[in-house]
Amino acid sequence: MPRFCPRKNCPAHVTKPGQRFRFQYVGWTARRRDGRKVRRYHCVAGDHGFSKQSFSVTYYLKRPELIQPIFAGLQAGSGHRQLARSLECAPSTVTRQSARLGRHALLLLASALAELDAIDERLVIDHFESFVRTQDYPVGVATVVGKQSWFIYGLDPAPHKRTGKRSEFQEAKRKAREPQPARGGYTGSMVRVLDSLLHFFPENRSIGLTTDGMTAYVDALAQRRKELGTASQQVDRIAGSEADHKRPPPGRRGVSDAFAAPRTSRRARHDRTCGSMETRSVRERRRRRGRGRKCGRGGTPA
Repeated sequence: MPRFCPRKNCPAHVTKPGQRFRFQYVGWTARRRDGRKVRRYHCVAGDHGFSKQSFSVTYYLKRPELIQPIFAGLQAGSGHRQLARSLECAPSTVTRQSARLGRHALLLLASALAELDAIDERLVIDHFESFVRTQDYPVGVATVVGKQSWFIYGLDPAPHKRTGKRSEFQEAKRKAREPQPARGGYTGSMVRVLDSLLHFFPENRSIGLTTDGMTAYVDALAQRRKELGTASQQVDRIAGSEADHKRPPPGRRGVSDAFAAPRTSRRARHDRTCGSMETRSVRERRRRRGRGRKCGRGGTPA
């Protein structure tokens, strides 16, 4: 049953809380590609029709059969070029399908959080470090993970300045680039995370947080208390942080420390760097081939 109209220019595309989407059933239609029957509807507000296929992850795809193998390959840590060779498609196709799967995953996460009333476990918060397009644009992604369930309760980006050692050429190139919006850095990201978690604790219960010893987290907690004021009841909902990143004992499913967020970050890092590992292996093979051309058989100069 559709909950809104799929057309963006329709007044029923966005429904208010408590408002029902008015539609009518208009029979069935057979898809020419696979012959499968799909339900059709008629939007009363916009006076136009649409089908159930409009809400499908394979909507308007030329090769919808690639969705499932691409999803399985990404879960296994395969690179985009590796999947393209196995599925006999272009690497750009895998990249576009990956972005589509990511949008649907975010929609699924938002739908799951909308059905959640309260959180009854301690939360682990940590920033997963990555970069956008180039290392001169680093970004940390705040990841809120349940300590027992390992469910991801939220994500928030934290763009920041590049750190670490750089050569003169790298520094000159970084200064020539347009600066990215900071959005408050780690402190602003932590404040936004706390704001998104407060409504999950409606009974003035404190939020159990497990983080590392980053100073920005302490500043965010202090800033949140200052913004709420001493008379607000929500101040008591925010608890302190504890620096504990020890690995849990082998075979133990219930995590009692901040191991959930780093483990999730390592999985994402493995999926993201698989393509670069493949690139390094190709470069290594080319380098060895070039060395072999300069030498004869047995490693002796030709």
